[in-house]
Amino acid sequence: MSERTVYLHIGFGKTGTTSIQKTLASNRELLSRNKILFPATGISDSGHHGLAKLGDGQMAKDTAKLYSQLVDEIESSDAHKIIISSENFCFMTEDYVKDVSKFLNAYNVKVIFYARHHLELIASTYLQWVKAASQPPYFDIEEFWRSHQNSFFFMSRIEPFIKHFGEDSLSCHLFHKKATENDVVKDFLGKTGIAGCQLQRLRTFENTSLIPELVDLANNVNLIQKNVAERETTIQSLIDFSQKFKAYSRQPLICGRLSEEILEFYKNSNVDFSNFFKTPLEREVFLQQHEHAT
Repeated sequence: MSERTVYLHIGFGKTGTTSIQKTLASNRELLSRNKILFPATGISDSGHHGLAKLGDGQMAKDTAKLYSQLVDEIESSDAHKIIISSENFCFMTEDYVKDVSKFLNAYNVKVIFYARHHLELIASTYLQWVKAASQPPYFDIEEFWRSHQNSFFFMSRIEPFIKHFGEDSLSCHLFHKKATENDVVKDFLGKTGIAGCQLQRLRTFENTSLIPELVDLANNVNLIQKNVAERETTIQSLIDFSQKFKAYSRQPLICGRLSEEILEFYKNSNVDFSNFFKTPLEREVFLQQHEHAT
């Protein structure tokens, strides 16, 4: 096996993935000087989403060609560490992950996965769905969750990687201020052993969200405004407004009966998943969401 280590960052989305990817992409030359490769192959919007195409049950021929190009890029570099990042990876089928493992089998692969408290994750994902005018539209977060509830089982997201890369390759961590000290990028750089590279950090990398108070308005903008450019301008204005008044937001998206149902729905699976955390602190903080619900 090669002495090169490939860090495969597979998600989950809404756990700082955009900030991590943009930080790495903007520092590609500095990383290269430190013999760390953030490949150009498969890049789309700073992440390697071209290597993890949503909706593909099996790896398509054009994607397989990208992986061949990726291996060529790795082999032609002098990097001893390679970082590949896309939150889409954790939604790939087992067959797709199996194909990925075949292309990377010459390397020491470390799979990195961040989880998050479920109420926060579902709310944040829904806000992103509204912000991006994703289809189909959901005017109610309960409808959104019931349509996508199985996607939020963390065990389902990691099982294909355990099977094809091995349990020892998996490194699970918690996106929470107590675990990452409010800086998931710094935490990720530490997990990959590149914190000493002194990468340039810009707060504009944050993937800003709407505040809950503006969700209904944003949904109506998405419904009424058919001109894409004008819709994006209006939504951006709502996002800017959200940033200014974020500290004053008091309206929870999920509460009462629905929050209790969601936490109960994932409880048993989360207990199993918590055993994959690398530290007792992460496991304890992760399971506290269920203690508070009882």
